[in-house]
Amino acid sequence: APIIFGTVVVGIAKMGCIKEVGRIGVKALIYFEILSTIALVVGLIVVNIVKPGVGMNINASALDGGAISKYSQAASAQGGTIDFFLNIIPQTFIGAFSNGVMLQVILLSVLMGVALVQMGETSKPLINTLDLFLQGLFKIVAMVMRLAPIGAGAGMAFTIGKYGIGTLLSLGQLLVALYITTLIFIVVVLGTVARWSGMPLLQFLRYFKDEILITLGTCSTEAVLPRMMVKLEKLGCKKSVVGMVLPT
Repeated sequence: APIIFGTVVVGIAKMGCIKEVGRIGVKALIYFEILSTIALVVGLIVVNIVKPGVGMNINASALDGGAISKYSQAASAQGGTIDFFLNIIPQTFIGAFSNGVMLQVILLSVLMGVALVQMGETSKPLINTLDLFLQGLFKIVAMVMRLAPIGAGAGMAFTIGKYGIGTLLSLGQLLVALYITTLIFIVVVLGTVARWSGMPLLQFLRYFKDEILITLGTCSTEAVLPRMMVKLEKLGCKKSVVGMVLPT
């Protein structure tokens, strides 16, 4: 949450124009919604064909029902559309971070960024401080992610020990489904976007190959967020645009 907050605030504040923030924000929102919907459709098609969960050696009676019930209770407590939008508004500034509600954090980030833009030149010391704080957070994430393979190995050992060696087959099917879905999305969807933007897809993939491999190995994009931002800026993207669009 602090990384998202700092990156979005600094990105919006460095634009210096609220109209520019709104224009880019609307375009980014439309882009994310369209591609996310396409990704969901492709994922649903592949998972219904491969069916990676079929055949897992799990005894249903051994599962913790309480762990499942808390998710169903949380889902039922969300209510309808009105409740969804009301829940975006945090009760307190600190509460959004302590509860880990990303939509609330993003709302506070946007409001803070817009406020700093309206302050003009007087906000530059605070913006520079937030930028330095953000760089420190990036360093912390980079150090922590070096231990990610140990955590992944421990998680795999726990799963095999509790549910049996047969789970490896189902996990393998899950990985196959994931890679098939990713490959389809990259070749068809991302390939179309790359051609439309004038950048060859293979050149784009080679440029970000290290970040792609790290994301596949750690299942986290936060570890590569700083490197992605630097590389996008080297491609000619504005730092303010990268800071606003990439974290969200």
